[in-house]
Amino acid sequence: MTELSSNLKVFLTRELERQFTSLDNSVMMFISNVDNSGSSSESLDNEIVTRRQIQTAKLLSDNSVALLIPRVNWENGEIYQKLDSSLERKNLNFYVYNSEGNVYVCLDNGGGNRSIDEPTGTSTDLIYLQNGYVWKFLFKVPTTLIDFVDTNWIPLREIPVYEGKPVAYSDEEQLQYAVQYTSQGGQIESISVIDAGDEYLGVVKSSLEFTIQTATATTATLDGRSSNVDDYYNNYSIRIFDGTGSGQIRKITDYVGSTKVATISSPWTVTPNNTSKFEIIPTIEISGDGTGASAYSKVSVFEDRFITGVIMIEKGSNYSYATFKVLPEPPSTGNPTVLSANISPTDGVGRNPLFDLIAKRLSVLIRIEGNEDGRAILGNEYSQYGLWLSPKIGTGYNNSGQIAGTDGYLKTTIDIAPSTGALPSNWATTNDYVFGSSSYNTGKVSNFQKINDSLGQLELEGLNSPFKKNETLYVFTPSGGGTYEFYDRTATVINTLFEDSIRSGVQGTYRCTHRLRVHRSDDVFNDSAPQQDIPFDSAVTGSCGSIGIVAGFQNTSGNNTDIFITNVVRGATSDAIGFTGGETLIAGSDGIVLDVIEAYGPELNLFSGTILYISSVDEVTRNAEQIDLFKINFDF
Repeated sequence: MTELSSNLKVFLTRELERQFTSLDNSVMMFISNVDNSGSSSESLDNEIVTRRQIQTAKLLSDNSVALLIPRVNWENGEIYQKLDSSLERKNLNFYVYNSEGNVYVCLDNGGGNRSIDEPTGTSTDLIYLQNGYVWKFLFKVPTTLIDFVDTNWIPLREIPVYEGKPVAYSDEEQLQYAVQYTSQGGQIESISVIDAGDEYLGVVKSSLEFTIQTATATTATLDGRSSNVDDYYNNYSIRIFDGTGSGQIRKITDYVGSTKVATISSPWTVTPNNTSKFEIIPTIEISGDGTGASAYSKVSVFEDRFITGVIMIEKGSNYSYATFKVLPEPPSTGNPTVLSANISPTDGVGRNPLFDLIAKRLSVLIRIEGNEDGRAILGNEYSQYGLWLSPKIGTGYNNSGQIAGTDGYLKTTIDIAPSTGALPSNWATTNDYVFGSSSYNTGKVSNFQKINDSLGQLELEGLNSPFKKNETLYVFTPSGGGTYEFYDRTATVINTLFEDSIRSGVQGTYRCTHRLRVHRSDDVFNDSAPQQDIPFDSAVTGSCGSIGIVAGFQNTSGNNTDIFITNVVRGATSDAIGFTGGETLIAGSDGIVLDVIEAYGPELNLFSGTILYISSVDEVTRNAEQIDLFKINFDF
């Protein structure tokens, strides 16, 4: 049997997640079995028993399905492995989850040192910490998925990236989006020190707080404590770390010891002055098949002058390899510093965290709370739960026979620009329609917002696929008699935020028992506890020949109540529902007679769709304050 690669496992996990929340085929979580007669054994007979006793089904939503990665907490003194393109990621301890709920990937560990500082912050800049550790923030676990966090696993979300749109969200998802948007392949993400080599004796540490005396466009007169030896700092770099011109780095091409004047390789952007503090550090020169990368060296904070790390200034682009020269070079008998490039993969580190972190576990987590608007049984038990693919709407309900959960529509946001001139405030109004000139897609306008003269946002209902970038949109409205009126207004599509479409107009929870409005013939129902008259799980028989068992009660008032029947087997003379208004029921061992006023079948056809999964549990009794939390994990 072929061993699946890690990326293929992630792909399969992601596709399963998409199927679970697709509008094309709904997936429900259900609870079943009030009398503990079912089994999770995969036989047809056991499945029929389960189907007959399904009580409640709830549609999976985007927030009830998540991909998971193993939880790796940051711990002081732990050695974390750097993300190394030459090693298999599945065997590496290369990312951490911190105390703020953020996830970081390790780009350098200082040659295998212990981590002593917890990475924090959510910037897209690299995080340089003690012991040579370099971290990159990837994402914060979304609040909507926090229930998936446990001692062993954390969730992550797939977020699309839209071209030319650096800000797409207003919550913590924007933090992840910013990382994905700015990540590129072929960048030098970080540079590792493989061998520090010899000391660099010309180093002037920042801790000494040397200051510039005077400067011109291409020179700097150094602190009086600087060396008296000509050319002593040649090929080193001077970095202004505080004061005027802070952040500038220039290579020193000549140094005169008697005057302390250093000549630099290119003019200052901002000329330093006597407020400017500087350090002198070894120069890092980068070569390779890409362009634009630059960096500077960090030296030991102790008395020696070894290189302990490298700070990226610019990551560059289009690198597949890189080599380094550290200046000044040591004498022929010396030991040079050896550096190694950590080059981002095709999409860049953080562009797709699902694949970066090998998310190959899928978890389904869903709540059934209280009576779920009258659709869930209270007071009685269940002993099974499971997953149900594409059940259909039951007899007697709107859209009967259609797959439940697919009767809704998507709301999608579209960024548009005017085709010519300024975008008018009335470009579209609610209930207008728009038509794409090349995709031929159509959607109904639920909202239009003009951001400025050159940008607007449409919210459309019922869009089935994205508009094409740069295609022209036309606005029209139905004018009666099957005709349409097109307005003299057009716009150009910038982005279709299709992956962020919101499912709307869908019923979330379904009652799967028969609901019968009944009247007790002898007028002596117990208002407060009808189950004392007709116990849970007792048998009922209709005059039409249908049989079932009592699952629960609701809306009891006087001698009337709604009684919920499960495990129904229709009688020979019954209709499609199984019970009808006007017939009588014989209930319980005492043979209590009930008159059926109204009869409603299950909101879902119990024998439609495909049962994907059944799990048997110890009997669980439900009450009004109860939240039942179900979690199913799938590993690839």
